[in-house]
Amino acid sequence: MSRGEDYIEYEYITDSDTIIGVIIKDTIEIGEVAVLDQYLARIMDKHCGFSNLVLDVRNLKELTCPLVGIFMMVMKRKSIHNGCIALVMDDDFLKKHMFRYPDLFDYYTIFRTIEEAIRFIAR
Repeated sequence: MSRGEDYIEYEYITDSDTIIGVIIKDTIEIGEVAVLDQYLARIMDKHCGFSNLVLDVRNLKELTCPLVGIFMMVMKRKSIHNGCIALVMDDDFLKKHMFRYPDLFDYYTIFRTIEEAIRFIAR
């Protein structure tokens, strides 16, 4: 049976009140989406009131509709808090998916590296 830890690694940075999640699998099938969603919800509940969230999707080969749905749910959960919500991806991934899922890019701030996102948050 799959566990959330099989899909994403995360750390909580106290100084900036930021959750950083790194998707570690290159593919997440439709049947696995619920496990990832539930795990992300638990992470967010554990650090209730956090200010910032950074999700690194650079290991993914493809962004699918179910994954976009998860990212939109994460955004909805996060919207009750102040702060930044960001995705980390490379330029090719961004170009490939920007027009396919334009709503996603209306709500998330996009960075090329986790370090860039952290610098932005620290400003």
